[in-house]
Amino acid sequence: MRIDSLWIGQVALAALMDAAFAMAVGSALLKGWLGKDGARPVVAPSHPAWLRAQHSLVAAALALVLADLGWLVYEAASMSGAGLGGALAAIPVVLAQTHAGFAWSVAFGGAVLLAIVALAKPDGPLAHAVL
Repeated sequence: MRIDSLWIGQVALAALMDAAFAMAVGSALLKGWLGKDGARPVVAPSHPAWLRAQHSLVAAALALVLADLGWLVYEAASMSGAGLGGALAAIPVVLAQTHAGFAWSVAFGGAVLLAIVALAKPDGPLAHAVL
């Protein structure tokens, strides 16, 4: 393992993915807890906190999706040895022929699902079913 710009970028994006996932889970739990405690009506005293939890869930989910995409580019560059310039050409090979590509696909699918649910209507049936 060489400590170079690709390695630093991968580690930074992995840390961002971990932080965004933790923020999304925490926001979803807080939103659910406040929702069950009666924060959904606009007149409820805890309604601003419920809205803040909803907004932080959306921000964290979108940050997770973007960090996942960035990590894939750095991983493809690292595996191909071509640097960031040749990373886009290596992405299909990384996704189709490596375990890291398969694991990334599963994680990215979950992140996209979380972002879709976070962006959906907060009181809708999809949000109640998944969150």
